[in-house]
Amino acid sequence: MSLDAPSDATLVSPYLARIVAPQAYEFTVRPLRVSAPYPSTYAHTVDVWFSDSTGNIGFAAAWLGNGRWAVYSYTPRAGWYYGRSRFDLALGDAATFRITKHNANTTEFFVNGISMESINDGMEVAGRIYARVLGMAAEISWVPLPTSGAANQPESGPLPCLFCPAQR
Repeated sequence: MSLDAPSDATLVSPYLARIVAPQAYEFTVRPLRVSAPYPSTYAHTVDVWFSDSTGNIGFAAAWLGNGRWAVYSYTPRAGWYYGRSRFDLALGDAATFRITKHNANTTEFFVNGISMESINDGMEVAGRIYARVLGMAAEISWVPLPTSGAANQPESGPLPCLFCPAQR
C-alpha cells in the first residue's frame, strides 16, 4: 500500500493487525520522498500507532534529512516525547518496524530489530495497529492479521501472531 501525504497533512492506513500482550507485530516501511516544502510547519514522519478503547499511543520516525531519522513517542497523558534515538535509512530503502505489547503495560517500538523507544502506557492489553504518514510518501507492506475480537481472543479462535513467546 502506498500512502502519499502532502506537507502538513496526514494519511492513515487501514488497521494492520490486532495484538494482545505479550504479542508483537512487524511490517515493512519504505519511505519514498519528503513532500515539499521542506521544512514545513510539522515534521515529516512515518508513524506506528497502538489503539485501544481508551485512546492511542504512537511512535514516529521523523525525517531529519540526509537519511537520518529520530524516534518520538506519544501518549495522551504526556503528549509528544522527543527522544534521543536515531537511525539511518535512505529514502527508497526499506526498514522493518515492530511494535511489541508487553504484559507490564509497556509498548515497545523497534526498527530493524533494534529497540528505539518504549512507553509505560497503562493501556489495555489488546489493541489495533495502524500506520500513518505525515508530509511524506511511503510504501507499507504487512501480513494481514485479525483486527477485531474479544480482549484476549477473537470469536474465530486464538490470535495468529508473529514473534509470540513460546507456549509452555
